[in-house]
Amino acid sequence: MRFNPGLFILISVAVGPAALANGQTPTEVALCDPFLAPGDNNDDSGNEEDQQTERRVRYDLEKSEPLTSEDAVMEAIYEEKWDLASLAPVARPAICEGQDSYVVNWAEVMGKDDRGEDAVIARGFFRIEKDGTFQFDYAKRPYTGTWQFKDGQMVLDAGWLNHGEPLAATVEKVQTPVELIGSDGATDSYLEEIYRVGPFRLLPLDTTARGVVQDCACPVN
Repeated sequence: MRFNPGLFILISVAVGPAALANGQTPTEVALCDPFLAPGDNNDDSGNEEDQQTERRVRYDLEKSEPLTSEDAVMEAIYEEKWDLASLAPVARPAICEGQDSYVVNWAEVMGKDDRGEDAVIARGFFRIEKDGTFQFDYAKRPYTGTWQFKDGQMVLDAGWLNHGEPLAATVEKVQTPVELIGSDGATDSYLEEIYRVGPFRLLPLDTTARGVVQDCACPVN
């Protein structure tokens, strides 16, 4: 079963800048938004419960596992599944038995803030489509590009990414400890499981419609 999407989205949109675990220089991501403020976009500042809870992501304690098989990567983050030899579609009945499901990824983009520190600079939905294209939706704008899986890596190519040069990155399954601290000092923790592709941290969400989060009721037999 995948991570609870409602919980992740509710908390993620209110969290501030977070450090990169590996300390590497982040990939350039040029998003056209004059009001872009790292950690603030898509903020639900009116949620009182979020404001009273501090969410601390322990990037320094995360563990990662590389996925070098395209079948494993497809199962995790591709919008749909297909046979790699014949290209025939393969059903993914993740939500309802006998009903095909798709995947849309809730994405955090890592970069630098105005102080030069590592930070979450954007959040939005990310789709990896069968036709070899991908799309990241940020601030109601679609940022598109092309992708291929080559030599065990995902290669993303877009004018707004990596100074327009193709970005090759291993897809990693990452587990990161998250600490929740309430206004009364009470603490709780859980493991957040995501997939990392270059600057993108992806949380796959099962859906019954392409490109949107839609968990329809299963048909009654």
